[in-house]
Amino acid sequence: MIVTSGGAGGNAGGSVSIAGNGPGGAPGSANDPDASVPSGGGGAAGNGGAAGSGGAAGGSALITGPEAYFGVTVDPGACLDVTSSGTTDGTPLQEWSCNASGAQRFIVDDEGNGAVRLVNPAAQKCVVPAGQDNNARLELAPCDGSAGQNYSLKDAGSGRISIVHQSSNKCLDVAGGHVASGTAIQLYDCNKSAAQQWIRANVGTGYTTGCGVAQLQAGRVLAANCRNDAKTLASPQLDLNACLSNQDGALVWQSGGGFAGSCSGCTLSGGNSLTCQCKNVSAQSVSTHIDLSANINDCNGVLTCGACGSGSGGSSGPWAFTALYGSDGNDFYQFTGASSVANLKPSGWNALFMFGITIQSNGDITHSGTTLVHDGIYVGDANWGPTVDALKAPPTTVTRYEVTLGGWGDTSYDVVKSLVGSQGTGAGSTLYKNFAALKKAVPGIDAINDDDEQAYDLGSSTAFGKMLNGLGMKLSQAPYMNQSFWVQLKNNLGSGADIVYLQCYQGGAGNDPGNWDAAYGNGFHVVPGQESNNHAASWWSNWSSADHVTGGFYWPDVTWAPNANWGVFEIASGLRLPPR
Repeated sequence: MIVTSGGAGGNAGGSVSIAGNGPGGAPGSANDPDASVPSGGGGAAGNGGAAGSGGAAGGSALITGPEAYFGVTVDPGACLDVTSSGTTDGTPLQEWSCNASGAQRFIVDDEGNGAVRLVNPAAQKCVVPAGQDNNARLELAPCDGSAGQNYSLKDAGSGRISIVHQSSNKCLDVAGGHVASGTAIQLYDCNKSAAQQWIRANVGTGYTTGCGVAQLQAGRVLAANCRNDAKTLASPQLDLNACLSNQDGALVWQSGGGFAGSCSGCTLSGGNSLTCQCKNVSAQSVSTHIDLSANINDCNGVLTCGACGSGSGGSSGPWAFTALYGSDGNDFYQFTGASSVANLKPSGWNALFMFGITIQSNGDITHSGTTLVHDGIYVGDANWGPTVDALKAPPTTVTRYEVTLGGWGDTSYDVVKSLVGSQGTGAGSTLYKNFAALKKAVPGIDAINDDDEQAYDLGSSTAFGKMLNGLGMKLSQAPYMNQSFWVQLKNNLGSGADIVYLQCYQGGAGNDPGNWDAAYGNGFHVVPGQESNNHAASWWSNWSSADHVTGGFYWPDVTWAPNANWGVFEIASGLRLPPR
């Protein structure tokens, strides 16, 4: 929205306005320390006295409208940011820890036909690229209405968006996929990497105003991106079974109503209007809808039925985080048999691991003896990348996909040590070229799961992890021993090593999650795991009571299927938390 102000005379005192081109008069001084915009170009002094420190306002155009933050997917907790809260032309944009400041607010100004401008309201300037080529930095410039300032916000799945510059058809990109505050934002060929995926959270409070447009997952889970009181972006989910009931073919508000038991085919429009086909008392399907925004609120980044703090209608969380390794007949590479995408999308599993890959002595990446990447070229199954994209596309419960490197007897990390020592991890190195090719072929890979069980070399593992972070992948951990090594590696990588999957079976059978939590420190919680042939909800019940565990994983000894007597709901019931 653009609101045009008139050509009135100068303001007295320290008020600030956007400079205009009104007739007559001298410009005011721009020396006020609070001034965040240039002084005006003129306008005779009015009744308020001498021209104010922000300059006269003749004919200015103030751009207003709904504001949003844009979270950086490759570095959770970081946001799109105007460097040093600058307001001058050419001020570059960067990645910076989310702090809810004016430097991180952007008006999404609708230009029609799918085009928007991104306007920093503090500077009243538009986000523009310095050029049209790869690596052109994003910066502030006066809004001039030209097509070169227009972007398209495109759905990237899992509640994320890509920001596409329309003139160049390139994406806003965190340079190098780095996870450090101060990293430049640039244009780059769109590649679906995490460095080009953003989480939009509208500025404000309440479910529809404080969160981005919500999505429906697995037919019953409301998911959105919201801002919490810590001024960081959260991605809450709410199982609508906790809020809604089916009463004779009509959706109504009821705590723990379990509507999904007799309703199906649910869709969500506009982020708030839920429509379902629900059975009435005569067993006939009736189309019914309800406005979710009428009774669901954003409470400190958590979606809640009823008023915040009221306890009415149930609550969204926290939720049980559940993960499953792809071994012993569980095929998370080609997704055959019971491991089909159709079975996994509504399964309740949140993270899946393709198990696994090996780095050969020449740097080739292989899986079960089959070469996937050779000399920087992907030669594996061409369907792998598209299948993972389909798996993670809403509606789905699977929001994270990892590839495990290592395992008992695997020498991959010895090879990493050798290759890092001889070549480093730069763009010309074998490791960089091969993992860049893997990520390009399968952009849905969120992390390489580090299952080093013999090398334990801190220097090369740190260099390898930082290289992966730069390619848009985390290096999660799967330890069972050598605690000090894993803690130091996480310290070295920070948020680049975001999840620790603690093996509490076989060689790690004596592991205590609370002991590992204390070693990592800073309130960090590991995700403990158990074998499926030793499955019991009591594992997670005990860990939850003693160590405040909120997630778990299974190492399968048999093939998981939707009707298995172990899995998601066993973990969730033990933790006394709803599954996602």
